[in-house]
Amino acid sequence: MFKFLNFFDSKGKKLVKQWVKEHNELKELSHRIVMEYTRGNQVKCKSYLSQFVNKVLNHVQHEDIELEKFLDGTYTVDEDTKKGIKHFHDTFADTKTALVRFLAKHNQPEVKLDLEFFDTFLEMSKVLVERIKFEEDALYFRLNLS
Repeated sequence: MFKFLNFFDSKGKKLVKQWVKEHNELKELSHRIVMEYTRGNQVKCKSYLSQFVNKVLNHVQHEDIELEKFLDGTYTVDEDTKKGIKHFHDTFADTKTALVRFLAKHNQPEVKLDLEFFDTFLEMSKVLVERIKFEEDALYFRLNLS
């Protein structure tokens, strides 16, 4: 009934809603990967990993494109928000690169998900959860106000 009110939300608010939803989906998939790995179900684990990879890639690509539009003036935000976006880009770049490389390696059909995969996935998951919390608390808060 009130969905039409979302039409009047700012671009920042709409993106934040979408990205928070995607973060929750990624967290859920991460939990499923861990659950299936610990159960020894490689097939389901690989299936969830594949879904996770697709969601991660789509999310970071969309986020990069949209955040760039705030920086280049396509969308209007204040200078503090622009600084927050630049800070986010600068501090997340290395993590994002490592994540994408790790996922690309382990998402190959012939790659068996071993203990090294599992330990690294758990560590990366911790880093991502911390990063998501920071992103939502700091950057998304500012974008919600725009």
